[in-house]
Amino acid sequence: MNKKDIAIVVICLLLLFGWMKMNTPPPRPPPDSLGVEQNDKTAGAGDTAATDDPTNDVDDQGATGDDSETPVITAVNDTPPAPAADVSPLADKYRDLPAAEPVRLFDEGTFVIVVDPNVGGIKQILLLGFAGEDGAEELWVGDPAYPMLQVQPKKTWKFSNPIIHSVGTDHVTFSRLIYNTGLILQQTIRTNPETPYGIITEIKFRNTGTEQVTVERLMINCGTMLPLATSRGFMGAGGIDQRVDLKRSDKDSPKTMIVDKIAKLKKKVADDIKTWDLDWMAVQNKYFTTIVSSQGGFEGCELRAETLPGAEKNRYVIQGYAFLPEIKITGGASEGVEIDCFAGPKRYSLFEELDSNEKSIMQFDLLLFFHFGLMEWISLLIFNGMLLFKSWTGSYGLAIICLTIVIRTLFWPITYKSTVFSKKLQKIQPEAKEIREKYKEDPQRMQKMTFDLYRKHKINPLSGCLPVFLQIPVFFALFNVLRSAIELRQEGFLWAADLSKPDTIDLGFPLNPLAILMGLSMMLQQKLMPTSVDPAQQKMMMFMSLFFVFLLYTMPSGLTLYWTVNQVVSMFQYWVTHKIIKDDSPPLAETAKA
Repeated sequence: MNKKDIAIVVICLLLLFGWMKMNTPPPRPPPDSLGVEQNDKTAGAGDTAATDDPTNDVDDQGATGDDSETPVITAVNDTPPAPAADVSPLADKYRDLPAAEPVRLFDEGTFVIVVDPNVGGIKQILLLGFAGEDGAEELWVGDPAYPMLQVQPKKTWKFSNPIIHSVGTDHVTFSRLIYNTGLILQQTIRTNPETPYGIITEIKFRNTGTEQVTVERLMINCGTMLPLATSRGFMGAGGIDQRVDLKRSDKDSPKTMIVDKIAKLKKKVADDIKTWDLDWMAVQNKYFTTIVSSQGGFEGCELRAETLPGAEKNRYVIQGYAFLPEIKITGGASEGVEIDCFAGPKRYSLFEELDSNEKSIMQFDLLLFFHFGLMEWISLLIFNGMLLFKSWTGSYGLAIICLTIVIRTLFWPITYKSTVFSKKLQKIQPEAKEIREKYKEDPQRMQKMTFDLYRKHKINPLSGCLPVFLQIPVFFALFNVLRSAIELRQEGFLWAADLSKPDTIDLGFPLNPLAILMGLSMMLQQKLMPTSVDPAQQKMMMFMSLFFVFLLYTMPSGLTLYWTVNQVVSMFQYWVTHKIIKDDSPPLAETAKA
């Protein structure tokens, strides 16, 4: 690795470590227990016949509403609601109802939605065309214990079992009585034919009394996400698996909350995000997401991370809950809100069709933890280039190789000029050393004489920095694309079974050949270069080789493949460049033998 490449690597590593430090998983305190306030659910599948709509059968009975209680985040259990006297004139219609069967909604070629009317939410979503983790044939999103798009009850609310009003392959409408409030909650959950992986839920409160009822701080589950069996890499550099993105109404880019920070969310931060006005919330793992928005936006949110039962340390299910604007329902009237949801793969082409910057969850515009429009443009150029090479070669592994060669070739003129500059600088080092020795007691004089020396030999000391800084955005754009592209998930290449995971070969111990090849290529390049007379520099070069093996060993193999090919191409360019400039250094073959 030559000095220019060392400079690029060191600068990128310093920036990378700064980013990783911001996202380093902190120790997790024990999770708070959650209240359980929901009625039973029955396992199974099948459609339920429609019944008459009781919300049209209203008399003048009064109603009261408990709108002062904070909603409770609930987990589904098997405790049926207790019979109760009720102020609603329609209470008898909802008394002693049997639990409803789950309803499956279909959107051909995209997903199957399993709706549980008993809890008023989506238990899970089957994404078609995607295989699950660890050899599973199906990929399910969500956790049945925390149904998506479920209206969270206030502490004093108790729901009846549901009445099903309408059901089809693409929708279901049902209602439940909220005991002792005079309110009936009606929900329609349907697929959105205008948006791939789109879901719409309509939430409507019917006031069966004569007095106005105000429902404040109503909370809805915006999604739950389980972890994938993907590699985070050293200090999370391979990509954070679980996170929540919060798009504030007064900000252009969303605020990202990673799983480990959610798990130990400080009270001050938790209270703060409850006051944020949000356009949308995205609950996601590395390759799949739910993005939820409403007509009037959200008035704050609450985030949770619960330890998976029986799972290893730091394995969570993350949940995001958003507060709806207050809903005022006059006597005999109905009021509600419509919720839009995307539940599917994190694929850039799908988010381009959405109109509230949802594409930002791809984080193509990131340079560390800062957002830049130029970075998104560079990342998209690289991403589309990868897709183009895939269409030509039929392999994402070959596409990464072709992409790496093209990028290194485009930067070759800059690299060449930088190498020429380095050689000029190397030739004047004896004179520069004399100046440093002669004027070591007079720094100002030393600086002036050094600049005079540069001017004499027509050397601009800043010209060597330009190639370094030009390549940094491209490096991070490649980093953004290769660590987050779902296209690489479960795509094999050579011995690597999955380019989104390390290329581990099971020999009784985890052997990752690509990382080892990367380290060997760096050592070989050192042999091909003129040997440094500085022992400290030699040790530094050896340390860098070993460190890169360590850094890349747990990285996704798509990233490691890029690094390895980049190193091999760099060696070739070094050889050709020195053949062209015909410098006075020893021939490469002789240097290798030395």
